Parts: sequence; C-alpha cells; structure tokens
Amino acid sequence: MLISLEELQSEYSINANGVLHVGAHYGEEAAVYDKLWPGVKVFWVEADPNSVRVLRKKLRGYRNHVVVAEVVTDMIKDVEFNIANNGESSSMLEFGTHKKEHP
Repeated sequence: MLISLEELQSEYSINANGVLHVGAHYGEEAAVYDKLWPGVKVFWVEADPNSVRVLRKKLRGYRNHVVVAEVVTDMIKDVEFNIANNGESSSMLEFGTHKKEHP
C-alpha cells in the first residue's frame, strides 16, 4: 500500500461504519482495519478461488469480517475471469501485455 491506512486515518479522521474491500487478495489489511475500526463489518470481495481459500483461513479470527467469493462487474452475464500466476493481477479484463511482461 502506497499510503498507509493509519496515515489516512490520522490526517482525515475517518470514521468507518463498514468497509467494502474489492480485490481482497489475502486480506493483508485485516489487522489494520480491526485496529482502526474495531467491531466494524468488513466485506472482502475476491474472485480468485485460490486467494479465497487463503483469505478464509486468514480471517477466521476476525468475527466481523466476511468473505464474498465473487467477480464484481456492471454486466448482467457470465464473464471470463483470467487468473494470473502471481495471484495479484487476476482480472475479468484481458491480460494484454501482462502475459508477456509477467508470464
């Protein structure tokens, strides 16, 4: 993360009533969310089934954190989800140069 949540919280006094984290990966921010906003409901949205398995394990100790294993899109149809081998660049969009740059 380029700017830490703690810095943002400190500068802007963010009072979160809930968190919607789309593109959850492995839930790296879980401890920070819990520290800054204890008891707040956090919804983690992740479409990569491999990441979802790791995410569910990691979040077992966070009672207000919910994993949503879905693709987020504005289309009302099935979409193809492209899973990257690095686990972080998966997308419903075509990879384009990603295949060449990060095979």
